[in-house]
Amino acid sequence: AGLSIDDRAGRGAAREGLRALLPPGEPERLADYHAALRQSLTTPGERGNSLLPPLQALFARAGERAARGGDLLTEQRSALLVLTLHVTGRSPASLLPEAADWPAAPRTVLTLRGREDMAQHYLGSALIAAWAGGQWAQVIGLSKEMRDARSGSGFSFTDLLADRAGTRLGERMAAGHTEPAKRLAGGLKVDALLPPLDGLAEFMPEAEFVRRFGGVGAPGYRAVLTDIDARIAALELYR
Repeated sequence: AGLSIDDRAGRGAAREGLRALLPPGEPERLADYHAALRQSLTTPGERGNSLLPPLQALFARAGERAARGGDLLTEQRSALLVLTLHVTGRSPASLLPEAADWPAAPRTVLTLRGREDMAQHYLGSALIAAWAGGQWAQVIGLSKEMRDARSGSGFSFTDLLADRAGTRLGERMAAGHTEPAKRLAGGLKVDALLPPLDGLAEFMPEAEFVRRFGGVGAPGYRAVLTDIDARIAALELYR
């Protein structure tokens, strides 16, 4: 007789494996931040689709929880995880089966500078850097751009700017700096969070990217990264 594989059992084992990787207390934290996100997205106001109000709401909540004895970095990581799941269209139930019973947050597209991809790159890189370090975040971001250049939407320096700004935020959190969390909780204008995208080439197929900038590591490419890093360094949040 052939070997029969129960796909449902496999998915269940994968979920249990993911759950085992989560730090102690994470289910309760994620439930709380999910509730805060849901409240933020259902509160009337002039928010539009901007990421900034939900970002402020969740980091204000992180500060409250840390003041009651929680670890600030752990709280920030959990807040970032909930936001990143939302902007990438994933349910918390992909990590925690019990989250399927939580009241759903409105399926709202959140943007930075009016773009959904900027919010996704920024939060994803901040989350990776806060958990695993800035080097991992930068490697993953660059790998994604090279895949896009070969078979996707094209290589975009705008994406790298959002990646590197998010990475810087996650690095500062992981290093124990408390000022970023306070500033996020207090509310920021987009210009204080993400530098302008002006003049950055994007959506380049690999051949165009190599023709214009020489490829990864070439002088032309490094010059653009120097410009990107200078834009980020000019913002007080990242100093």
